[in-house]
Amino acid sequence: MRHALLLILVVSIAIALSLALIPRSGELALMQFKDRNYQAARAAYRRQLAGGKVQASVVVPLAELDVREGDIDVAIAVLERYRAAHPDSIEVLKRLADYYGEAQRPRDYVRNLERLVRRAPNRKNLNELIQRYDAQARYKEEIAGLQRLIGKGWARPAQRLALARQRPPRGTSPRPRGPSRGGRRITPADSI
Repeated sequence: MRHALLLILVVSIAIALSLALIPRSGELALMQFKDRNYQAARAAYRRQLAGGKVQASVVVPLAELDVREGDIDVAIAVLERYRAAHPDSIEVLKRLADYYGEAQRPRDYVRNLERLVRRAPNRKNLNELIQRYDAQARYKEEIAGLQRLIGKGWARPAQRLALARQRPPRGTSPRPRGPSRGGRRITPADSI
């Protein structure tokens, strides 16, 4: 009787250990991804996402697989879903910036770049954001970005000059636009 209980205990432990070695769905999806079985990996990650597992270990490889298949908008939707739950994820913000650029969505790209600069400012991202503001004629934001760049000590001389050109000197009023004579503006009545 004693040997039978010991045998049952040993068999139970062996079964429990063998069950621990069977890969779970997340591990299986990663193994398929690494083995370049992309269709099976994509399906496995989709099942995990549908099951409510919105984690970087699922979302990042799934988005990469979606891009590989040419579904950039699907990849963006997956990453946006993750970003909604985890707004401070720098890795996801960087990937979204890349994907917005590839999808030619400049407004989304700039909004995402603004988030990235707020969360993890660096010279490269701030320079890119300033260039985008300039291209979109968002001059107030461009000036604020140039001031921030200068404040961080990251500005090049050309950027300091660009800021100086956009702002009137301290203590002066902005120059009047249009033709003037003797310090006063020319009006239509002057031409009569």
